[in-house]
Amino acid sequence: MNDFPQIFTFYSFKGGVGRSMAVLNVAYALVAKGRNVLVLDMDLEAPGLSGFLRRQKEIGVLARYDVVDLIRWAVDFSNACQQSPSPSPPLDAASFPPLTDFIVSVPRDKLDSMPHPCAELGRLDIIPVDEERDYYERLTALAMGGFQQDALVRVGSILHAWLKSRRFTVEVPDYYGPNAERTAAYDYVLVDSRTGVTETGGLCIGPLSDQLVVLTALNDQNVQGTRKFLEEVGILAKPSSSAPEAVERPAEPARRLDPKPTLIVASPVPAGEIATKRERLNQLQAAVGKAVVKLSYHPQMALMESIFTRDYRDEYLAREYDALLRQVLNMARDGEFPNLPNAVLEGTSAPNDLRDIVSQSLRFAFATGIDWQLAFLLTILDIERLREDRDFIVWDRVCRALSSGKQTASFDFWGIWANTLSKWSLCSAQSELARLRREAAVRCYDQVLQADGASSRQKAQALYNRGVEYGRLGDSERAITDYTAVLQMPDAPSEQKAQALVSRGWQYLVEGRICEAIEDQQHAMSLDPKNCIAHANLALALLADGQTTAASAAYDAALALANIEHLAEMTADLEMATQKYGPLAGADEVLARIKARRESRGH
Repeated sequence: MNDFPQIFTFYSFKGGVGRSMAVLNVAYALVAKGRNVLVLDMDLEAPGLSGFLRRQKEIGVLARYDVVDLIRWAVDFSNACQQSPSPSPPLDAASFPPLTDFIVSVPRDKLDSMPHPCAELGRLDIIPVDEERDYYERLTALAMGGFQQDALVRVGSILHAWLKSRRFTVEVPDYYGPNAERTAAYDYVLVDSRTGVTETGGLCIGPLSDQLVVLTALNDQNVQGTRKFLEEVGILAKPSSSAPEAVERPAEPARRLDPKPTLIVASPVPAGEIATKRERLNQLQAAVGKAVVKLSYHPQMALMESIFTRDYRDEYLAREYDALLRQVLNMARDGEFPNLPNAVLEGTSAPNDLRDIVSQSLRFAFATGIDWQLAFLLTILDIERLREDRDFIVWDRVCRALSSGKQTASFDFWGIWANTLSKWSLCSAQSELARLRREAAVRCYDQVLQADGASSRQKAQALYNRGVEYGRLGDSERAITDYTAVLQMPDAPSEQKAQALVSRGWQYLVEGRICEAIEDQQHAMSLDPKNCIAHANLALALLADGQTTAASAAYDAALALANIEHLAEMTADLEMATQKYGPLAGADEVLARIKARRESRGH
């Protein structure tokens, strides 16, 4: 996969071919795929893109500086480097001007109507031109007409380094903790270049960009001018001097040197005249030596520039912009979903081994429509194996993405998400982070309980788990309410009701309601006689009630059923009860018996 951001320059030899609208339509479509996009209006002499965005109120108040100021900085930086004693001084990103000095963001309410069935919306920022702030004076002061080729290369390289290094602030949940990454790089930078063979055009198509999208109409002037441009920049081989007529024979494919990946777009392609149109498309393909993407003429574009990929999804031009988008994604290798290794499918990979591939899969899943692989991976996830915050964050993102979709069983993902957050809270060293993660788990369980499609078993489990989280948060009243609700569900499984009785009885014990605690544990044992924790909790409640003989018998039953984890839990619970109720008669003897049992098992 290429490093992101990928910088695409959109260029045309002549104007009037829909280049600026292609930039914006692709930009908005990328945002709908969850990609973060920055657009540069580098058509300095005729900045139509910026004007359109402001007229349509897609953007509001401009930033402190604009794209002309950005180029001015790059020129000054280049001149300073030229005066350095070092022949090629390093580009220190720490000295670069901040991104926030130049960008203006398209508001979220302008993007919310984009069709994004699963993916989260991306971000769309613009570096426009400010025509109201001494624009032409500042543009003239750049004196780009006097730039030599090497100067353009230096300035383009500086701008390229600036764009590659810029990061913006992203919001992450508070429960991610203070060490979570809170900045991100753009996925794509789309540059709207000046037409023709100009210094600005040369700057945009040079080292500033990683890849090119070249738009051309189908008439001879555009086709031959585009071919000549591709030859001049080294993308097509120039004809040899012995066969100058090769330029006049577009039917012979030109040999491509392809130093920079380039996509050719025919635009606008008129309706009707089928035979002539087909012939002209074939001639263009022969002239540039490769297949081309087609953008058809649409009457709307002659009357009003439009963002078809957002506002007119049912029109044919929106579908053709989507085809252009797919080509851009392919050029950036932003659609190659990695195969999950066999070890993952067998459930044998350690969580940290999965982190990178899951992160990459999450990026690609919703651009390619194969989010089922993430869903499958999530359903086989062994939450108990997660330990590190960065692993929990990756799976939190997977759960968030899948739960926000329109899958009929999205409540399944809510449940897994809640369980993951619950486990994360238990691994948290800081009590405040543990609290935030438990509260987030409660909100996820709420979603399961509100889902119409969730079964009685799923809702009973969610109620029970939410009660557990309330208990851990110190809210005994809500915990008891949830456990009671499980008991009152006619369709709740008996084992779930036994769990609810055990946990409610424990909450009663914590609150000093010993009789109710004893009653719940006895009821739980009637539903599940082999429930070790019910026997242990009953014994502890009897001990707190002073019934030492009955408590000893209950501990005998618990010890006969206990595994190592049960023994550790019994020890901790007894110590807690001693702190709450003071010295308990028989407690020392019980602790000694538990200790002996643990030692007999090698612990």
